[in-house]
Amino acid sequence: YFIKTIYEESMIETCGFYDIHALAKKYKFMVPKIDTIIEKLKSKEHYASRTHYTRTGIRTDAGFEEIMNIFRNLL
Repeated sequence: YFIKTIYEESMIETCGFYDIHALAKKYKFMVPKIDTIIEKLKSKEHYASRTHYTRTGIRTDAGFEEIMNIFRNLL
């Protein structure tokens, strides 16, 4: 599982990551399942993966607004 996560994450050519729990806390959203967010991003033709260095992080080529739209639509 760990090696698969690193592999998937390395395929995304972007710097940084989004901490889903930190975003939810800051913007007062319920914390969605990370897998749900990843699935939604992939369905919108974005690359997305968990990060290997934090269990609450995702790496994606989607921008901040796209991530926030997914949070809003999951309410």
